Formats: sequence, structure tokens, C-alpha cells
Amino acid sequence: MNRKKTGSTMLTFTIAAALATGCSNSEKTGQESNVSLSEGDSKPVELVIHSDSGDSVESFDERFGNAIRSKFPNYTITYIKTGKGTSKSELFAANQPIDMNFDSIGYFMNSMVKNDLQYDMSELIKKENIDLNQLDPVAVNGMKQLSGGGLWGIPVTNLNVVLFYNKDLFDKFGVPYPKDGLTWDEAAELSKQLTRNENGQQIVGLYGETGHVLRTNQYSLGTVDPKTLKATFSTNELWNKLLEAIYVKPASNAGYKEFMMNVRSGNLPTKDNFVKDRNLAMYVGLTSTVFTSASAMEGMNWDIATLPVFKDMPGTGSQPYPVYFSVTKTSKNKEAAIKVIKYLVSEEFQLAISKKGEVPVLTSDTVKKAFAQGSPFKDKNWSAVFAHKPAAIPLKSPYDGTPENEVKALLPKVVLGETDMNTALRTIDENSNKKIEAEQAK
Repeated sequence: MNRKKTGSTMLTFTIAAALATGCSNSEKTGQESNVSLSEGDSKPVELVIHSDSGDSVESFDERFGNAIRSKFPNYTITYIKTGKGTSKSELFAANQPIDMNFDSIGYFMNSMVKNDLQYDMSELIKKENIDLNQLDPVAVNGMKQLSGGGLWGIPVTNLNVVLFYNKDLFDKFGVPYPKDGLTWDEAAELSKQLTRNENGQQIVGLYGETGHVLRTNQYSLGTVDPKTLKATFSTNELWNKLLEAIYVKPASNAGYKEFMMNVRSGNLPTKDNFVKDRNLAMYVGLTSTVFTSASAMEGMNWDIATLPVFKDMPGTGSQPYPVYFSVTKTSKNKEAAIKVIKYLVSEEFQLAISKKGEVPVLTSDTVKKAFAQGSPFKDKNWSAVFAHKPAAIPLKSPYDGTPENEVKALLPKVVLGETDMNTALRTIDENSNKKIEAEQAK
């Protein structure tokens, strides 16, 4: 990896601007402290935090930065958002250290491993007495598997997938609301009942956000075999079963196809059809959907139910989609960094984020019961978020996103009957494998 210092004035200016923004003083959160600080925590330390997530400085401060600065007033917390001039490789070229990283499991391989920043924090965890048994075991084990038995990251927040539904559309058509525990077959039947043309407006019943469904699928299927680095869609029959149940069956009437052709120009629905246009009755998406679209959903009559299940896997929900904080291999402030992470998994911090609507990783009933109770939507069926047993997280590869793009391109053609599923799955793998090989050759 090239970390030679560059003389580029523009690059240096870009990074300096990012640092200046990230270091701005933020208001304290006012949280009461129940995590005692040792004498060493009072020493001035600068911690530079990077992420490939694309989170803005404002978002980082709201989610993490303000609370960290309040808890560690002598720590200077600098967040650098990835972008032009501030990618990890460009920061390395400018000799800018990175002490900590946070990214979802979907970004972790590209963000940390491809940049050779992974660091086994096991000894630091032991020294700080961080009790991993109190955290979501699936999220912890997913990282242990990726780390070859060590631990390159600690989960701090979580996401999973649930079913959102528009109560007004169900009421209009006299269809009973979806209940917790419904199956994909039952969801498909509801979709058919709700796919109607109402006064010239075409309504459709069900859509699952393709990327999230693939990444968190209930069968724990990896899109790419981490050993062979080959796509898996044509070699594992469960992909066929999954895509048929979630996409093809719910769309098996003329009205759904008419919607795709006339409203979506040959494409599947999107989240906007549920949140903004309100011509989608049920939307399968991440628990964060409501909070990232809060203003639009405040005036909407909606609720949630558990993610539909497969008959052969009753009670199994989506894989968790955790966000991990890591101490980097190159950090010279590892002990300060692990203290910050210890705070982020404390009940104090986990309770605060749970109230806002961030799925906590701490498994205590107190923290779970507080979920979304500080939000405008506290009366929704939030128990659905924690009702199912999470599916296991498969071993990840650096190329998991490549087949995802191919699925998004070909799945609408299957739903419209323009190609059959088996042909599409073979094409997904063939196209993905070519792109993976080209990426490896770089």
C-alpha cells in the first residue's frame, strides 16, 4: 500500500479543511456519566476518526461525536468524512494518521482490510474489561469470523429489517393488517389483494429493498464465496427460493407489472413509493427507514410488523447489519481509542441511542424497551424489531457488492417475465465474476 507523502497543495488543503470541520466544538449532550474515568483519561489526546459510510460531520456529531466529547472533554475528536481528497489512500499519502474507524459490516472489508488497517483489539478489550457477552452475539461473532478468531471491530449500533405498512391503504381496501410472524407466502397473498387501480392510481402491495434484503438475507447466504471469490447465485438453490418468494410471487398479477412499466419505467418500486408517493402498501427495509425519512412519515398512518419468515425457518429474522468501531493498526493512541469504544457500548450511551431509534447492541431489556421512546413515533409496534432470532452473518468478501448490482439490473426483468430466474442467476454470476476478476487484476 502506497503511503508516501505527497506534495499536492490541493490535497493538503482538502484534508486541512476536513480536519478543521471535524474539530469544531460541539454542544455537550448533557448525559449523566456512569462510566468512571481514570487519571489517564484526563490527558489531552487527539483521536482522528474516519469512515467510508459517507456520514456527514453533522450526522457523526449527532450520533457519536457530541456524546464522546462530553464524556472525554480533554480528548480532541476529529472526524473526517470520506470524499474527494479524503479517502483513506489519500490521507495516507498526505501522512495523516487515522486512529479509529467506523463502518457497517457491508463496508468493513473495503474500508479496513483493503487498506491494511485491521488490528486485533483482543488485548485492549481484556485490559479495559469490556464484556462482549453483553453485546449482540451475532454481531460479535460476525466480526470474530471475519477477524479469524480475533476482533478487528466492536459493534456499537445495529440495524435489521422489518415490514413497514401503510394502514390507510389496508383500511381503504378492507384488508387486515399484517401480523407479527407472518410468512412470505402470506405476505405475497396480501400483496395481491392490495395491488389495485384506485381512481386511476395504481397501487402495489409489497416491495423489499433489494440491497438490504440481499445483505441481511435470512438464509445467511453470501453473495460471493470468500474462498473462491466467485458469485454464488447460480450455485446455491436457496437464492432462487428467496428471490421467488420475496419478489416474483408478490408481483404475480397484471397490476404490479403495469405499475412497473407505467410508473417505474420497467423497474421495481422504491422506498419513495412508500414514504413519499404512498402508492406502495408494504415496504421491507431497515429499521432506520423511519428516522431517515422522519419528516415525510410524520403525516403518514403507518406501523411495522416483523420481517416475514420462511416456513422452513420460523422465527428467524434478518441478519443484523452492525456498525463497528475499530482501533486502527497505525494508531499511536490505541489506549485512548479503546476507552472511547468502551463508552460507546456502555449502558449509558446505548440507552441514549436506543431512545432515539438506533438499534442498540447491548442486549439488556432496559435498553431494548427504551427503543424509539424519545422519538415522535414511540407508539409504534417496536417490539417487532427484537421479536425474531437474528440470522447468522456469513463470512464476507471484499466483492460482496458486485453481484448486488447485477441482481438489481436483472431482477426486474424476471418479475416482468422478460427472462426466467435460472437464466438470470447464471447471468448474474457470469457478469459478477468477470468484474471481480478485473478488479483483482488492478
